[in-house]
Amino acid sequence: MIRLTAVLTLLVACASPSTRDPADLACTSPAPPDDPLVDSLQILLDDRVERGLPGISLAVDRGDGEPIHLASGFADLATATPLEPCHLTRAGSINKTVNAVVVLQLAEEGTWNLDDRLVDHLPAGTADGIANAEHATLRQALQHATGMPNWIHSLYFQTASLDDLDRAWSADELLRFARAMGPAFPPGEDVAYSNTNTLLLGLAIEHRTGEPLADVYRARVFEPLGLHRTRFAAPDPVPDDLIAGYVDIRSDGRLLDATFYSGWDVHADGGLLSHPGDLALLMRGANDGTLLDADSLAAMHDARLPSSVDPGFYETGYGLGAFRIETPEGTWWMHSGDAIGYWATAAWREEDGLAVSWSVNGNYGTLDPLFSSKETYEAVFEAIGPPAR
Repeated sequence: MIRLTAVLTLLVACASPSTRDPADLACTSPAPPDDPLVDSLQILLDDRVERGLPGISLAVDRGDGEPIHLASGFADLATATPLEPCHLTRAGSINKTVNAVVVLQLAEEGTWNLDDRLVDHLPAGTADGIANAEHATLRQALQHATGMPNWIHSLYFQTASLDDLDRAWSADELLRFARAMGPAFPPGEDVAYSNTNTLLLGLAIEHRTGEPLADVYRARVFEPLGLHRTRFAAPDPVPDDLIAGYVDIRSDGRLLDATFYSGWDVHADGGLLSHPGDLALLMRGANDGTLLDADSLAAMHDARLPSSVDPGFYETGYGLGAFRIETPEGTWWMHSGDAIGYWATAAWREEDGLAVSWSVNGNYGTLDPLFSSKETYEAVFEAIGPPAR
């Protein structure tokens, strides 16, 4: 749904093949239960691989103790390693849901009020010069209602990134690009997705807790939910057990290895490493009251529609760290995320608590319609079917 927009033409000249050892990617995953849904979903995954995806995995968790974990394709094309459901992949901006849960938990504990100014909880000068930052609130930042510019849309950033694809960008360096951009709208007048919002919220969490984000996320979200393979990328951006990622930069089906291009995907606005089984549990735990109290959930689920809609996707309401979509199969709270060579989504159904997630290790060009289109969401939701009445 929310796409990382960066010009990637130079990947053609810079890409190098992965030499990852299949042993580093080994894992065990539960066998799918004897369930009629398994066959229809496996056919869907296999079809996507036959049409060009390097690999795709999917998990469905209905809370009945019999989750479905499926995969098709390869974790590494160079070594022909089959993709397994529990293989570690990049989940990118789904970390915004993780970050939002922590912000809401800190509000419950009295660390701040959601209607406080964001800058009042940042180190002095952090947001200086960023349009609208002086007046934006924590609540507005969670809902993308600040109008602050999105640093990733800066052509200066995209050019600089392409000049050094392996560079690790600091948060301050990324915020410099936002400082050179104008506001999208006055705070509170609309909603529009901006990585700048979440990057600053992450810095506020670190400032107020005095702890690295990786430690905060692990203690407050990953461990309570039992997400044993999920982690934050900042301490180890390209871990040995990460599957390879690929891009179709020429839109001709020829895939280029992009596994090591992670230079900005290590901050609060991205940087999540996980797999669909954990991501499904994450989206459930963020939305069903496991991690948040009733008031926080009400705030998170107070969704607002943007003035500009994507005609190719569902009408999408902006909550605090999650998005609401209405489908014939129910109301879903969701978030997606991508990095160069990777994409994932996770959704939780309001009516019955079912959670679903799927991820791929390839994107751009001919690949994107195979996993992030409305047609793919509809295919998955239709296979799952409506909630029981």
